[in-house]
Amino acid sequence: FSPADQLFAERLRVVAAAGLAAEGKAPPELARSTLARADELLATHPKGFVHASIVNAALLLYADLGEWERSRGLLQAEAETSKNAHYYLGHLAQVEEVLGNRATALRLLAEASARSAGTATRAQWGYDYLRGLLRLSPDDTATIAATGRALLAGLGSRENVHRRTRQRLAKLGTELGSWATTPERRAILRQLSTRLGEVCAAGTGPVDPSCATLWPSG
Repeated sequence: FSPADQLFAERLRVVAAAGLAAEGKAPPELARSTLARADELLATHPKGFVHASIVNAALLLYADLGEWERSRGLLQAEAETSKNAHYYLGHLAQVEEVLGNRATALRLLAEASARSAGTATRAQWGYDYLRGLLRLSPDDTATIAATGRALLAGLGSRENVHRRTRQRLAKLGTELGSWATTPERRAILRQLSTRLGEVCAAGTGPVDPSCATLWPSG
């Protein structure tokens, strides 16, 4: 098995042990041995695709064990050296949110969005940033409006509203509808929904009438 699969197997031992334990936690000796195994594999494969897959497995293990400081340290190190820093910054934002550091989480989400490249990738990380704002700073209407406009501007035309991007927009529409509880917020939602309609109308591909209704009108 690959190193990452080996670490996933260690993680399954932790999950199973926690599920069987009366207190819902893996025994300390098992936690120590699996963490040591993660350290060993990360040190043995310090770069490349194998390393990246081990990092993902280690992060899941750390989350199962509540080892958030380990998660933070690993993600910070990866963000400093990876060509895809936005990926690790986004996950680092999740860790900071778990730890209660809302401002830091939002800053990292903004940085991840700014450093992403490519239409689909920028849409994904812009989506994550906008959801973070709705969740962590719902009264920052100016930033929410600007981030929503930037997300839609990056899409440009209906050719880019498909598959996962379309699914994310639909989910975001539900969250925006729940957020729009004041006249100011409803006005922002109307503006963004109008802009989404313009994106759905632009382009040369087949027209999907439901595209413009992914977000409520406010």
